[in-house]
Amino acid sequence: DNRWAGNSAFFGNDPLCDNSFVPFHESDLFLTWTAPSDGTFVLSDVGSDFPMEVQLHLGSDCSAVCFDQFFSGSMPRGMTLTAGQDVLIQVRSDRVMVNGFQSQPDRLGICELAIDRAPVGNDCDDPVHLVGTGTFPWDMTGMAASFHPGFHPSSGCHAELGERIDQFLLWTVPCAGDYRFEVTSNLEWYQVHLNALDGADCSASCAGSDVDSAQISQFSMTNLVAGQQFLLQLGTEFEATAMGDLLITRIGNDCGELEVVCDPGQPHHEGGSVTLAGSAFAGGLSSGLHLEAH
Repeated sequence: DNRWAGNSAFFGNDPLCDNSFVPFHESDLFLTWTAPSDGTFVLSDVGSDFPMEVQLHLGSDCSAVCFDQFFSGSMPRGMTLTAGQDVLIQVRSDRVMVNGFQSQPDRLGICELAIDRAPVGNDCDDPVHLVGTGTFPWDMTGMAASFHPGFHPSSGCHAELGERIDQFLLWTVPCAGDYRFEVTSNLEWYQVHLNALDGADCSASCAGSDVDSAQISQFSMTNLVAGQQFLLQLGTEFEATAMGDLLITRIGNDCGELEVVCDPGQPHHEGGSVTLAGSAFAGGLSSGLHLEAH
């Protein structure tokens, strides 16, 4: 509530935040929050009586250093902190434009912020684990932008996804083969993109992604090896929270189904024995299957 607050002219001791218009702010107030444990926390704007700007500073007094800022209606912000670390939260009314000039009327009222622990999947080092193939639901609710810098735009992946709300999933290849990925979402106007990063942690590098011009986020990867792990990053084109399904299918037969190729033009084995690897059969055979030819 800034109805009894004045203008502190505090600018956070760091040029990272935009403080060029500090003197124009009529009212601001400060809140101090302490991280209850190690982890990532998400701060979001629940609602305000006036357009506002929020700046986040590491520390608990006037020596605190600004590390992030956002405005009313912007996407939630993530904060990775250690237990006991303090964050000085500065809330102030935002300037408006009147006839092409900056104007700052004395806008007072109540604003509401929420701080919650980030859900699993918010960070590349804490992804949602996927097993096998099929349809996997995903949900970005309560998440913030990861700012994951694990690849360059020239790599072929969507480098901008980390600058918006995104989610991470960790998928392990169930058996060798080629696989197809397809994403659907609840957003009609905002396309969701998918990056496949080769690896299981934040050091994973780009292995594939969908195409910008596609109406549906989908692509395939070939010659994958059983046990190989991919960090899958989902993100939207704009600052929007989304949810939907990720469909992962093996091209050809599913894992566990026998693939038999018989070429009549090739000579057939007569007599003796043939051993087939049991891993290609449903349930798996540890010692293989021995067939006698007659």
